[in-house]
Amino acid sequence: MANSILEHISVLPDPRGKQGRQHLLQDIVTIAVCGVICGADEWTAISQFGEAKAKWFKTFLDLPNGIPSHDTFGTVFAAMDPTALEIFLALQQNLWVVSGSGRAPSAWYKAISAAPKVRKP
Repeated sequence: MANSILEHISVLPDPRGKQGRQHLLQDIVTIAVCGVICGADEWTAISQFGEAKAKWFKTFLDLPNGIPSHDTFGTVFAAMDPTALEIFLALQQNLWVVSGSGRAPSAWYKAISAAPKVRKP
């Protein structure tokens, strides 16, 4: 399932310039999607979720500079084309519907649900 999501993310245009990129767009978006599935609702919570599940994420993401900070998540998503992001999310939802469940596959929940609950400040 992770490969399907990464394939969809690969069509998203990266809004950042080539210079100074420390994190791959596919890493940022994948961690954010997983974090939101597990209840994270702000960039700090998504970054904390990423840190808590870093070992799992490293099994299929490159993460050349580790888990992005909350500032990186916020900056990248603020710069993204909202239409492109909407198309990505629609493709992902469609993938889950086609799989028969209409929601994220149970393997995702099982793999990421073991993360400690993220405390809000």
